[in-house]
Amino acid sequence: QGGQLQNLEPSRQLLTLARSIQTQENKSKTAWRNLPRLCSFWLAGTCSRVVTGKCPFRPCCGTFQFPEIAGSHKELMQKLVARLQAEGATAVMRSLDQETREAIQESLKGNRDDAIRKRFEGTDDLSKKYIRRARENAPDLEVPKDTSIMSLWVGGLEPPLSEQDLRDVFYSYGEIRAVRVLMDKRCAFVEYTTREAAENAAKKLHRNLTVKGLKLDLDWAKPSSLSGGGGGGGGGGSGGGGGDGQLEISR
Repeated sequence: QGGQLQNLEPSRQLLTLARSIQTQENKSKTAWRNLPRLCSFWLAGTCSRVVTGKCPFRPCCGTFQFPEIAGSHKELMQKLVARLQAEGATAVMRSLDQETREAIQESLKGNRDDAIRKRFEGTDDLSKKYIRRARENAPDLEVPKDTSIMSLWVGGLEPPLSEQDLRDVFYSYGEIRAVRVLMDKRCAFVEYTTREAAENAAKKLHRNLTVKGLKLDLDWAKPSSLSGGGGGGGGGGSGGGGGDGQLEISR
C-alpha cells in the first residue's frame, strides 16, 4: 500500500509508561527538574568550594542524584551514589573513576531542549526501556483498526543483519511486498501483500522474534501523520517527498 508509515505506540502502553514515570518521580524527594545543576568543576575534579562546603551545585551541596545517567548507566549511578554517601563529595571528586566521569560528560553533550523533547515523545533511553517492557508484557499486539495497514515495524536491528535475513524469517507467514531496512535507526519495515498475512506474522512473532540470535522488537506500523513532503517527522526520520511509499519511524 502507498503512503508513508511509522511505528504506532498503542495508547495503553504509553499510559503504562506515564504511570511508571510518575510513580518513580513521586517516590523521589526532589523532582529531577528541580535538582540543582551539576557542578562542572566537581566533574573535572577541580571544585574548590566543595572543600569549604560553599558550592551550591550537585553533588557538592549534598544532593546525590544523577538523572543524567539514570537510564543509560544505572549501575554506575548506584555505585557513585553509594560512594558519595559513604565518603562525601570531596573525597569522591578526587578519586572519581574515569568510566563514571566519561559517562556523565557524554550525557551532558546533548542539547537540553532536545533531551526534554525526547522524554516528551518517549524516545529517550529510559522511556524506550519502559515502552519495550510494556510491549513485551502485552499478551498480543494491538491490531490497528485501519485494515489497509499491512506493514510491521521491527526494532533493535544491528549490523550485519540484512534485508534477506528478515525475509527468511517473515516469508513463511505470507507473501511479502517489500522490506525496508533503516540501519541508522536500527529498525526495518516489513510489508505484506495481505492483511491476513501481516496479522498472522504479528501474532506468531510477538515476543518471539529472534533473527540470527538477536532478539528484536515487533509492532504494527501506521500511516504517517505527515502531510505533504519535505520534512522529517516523529523521531527525526529523514523526510521524503510524498508518494513513493517511503517508510518512516517515530522513535
